[in-house]
Amino acid sequence: MVNFKFDLMSLNVRGLKSDNDKRRSIFNWLKTTVGNDKTIFFLQETHSTDECEKPWYCEWGTNIYFAHGTSESRVGSEQCITI
Repeated sequence: MVNFKFDLMSLNVRGLKSDNDKRRSIFNWLKTTVGNDKTIFFLQETHSTDECEKPWYCEWGTNIYFAHGTSESRVGSEQCITI
């Protein structure tokens, strides 16, 4: 049997779509202060859309997965994985 340990972190960011500085600051903080190479981050209320995926992937720099909300719900979430 193989043991694999990793950390999970959940953070309500209250919107990242329209605030580039806030998004870059949060991404940087997660990668440099909180995370390690075996951390999965769950970000709630990102307000992400399909159009956000490519630029956010470039900013995050590794695996990133999205679960967009609807225009009525205005939530959306993403999972940033550094494993």
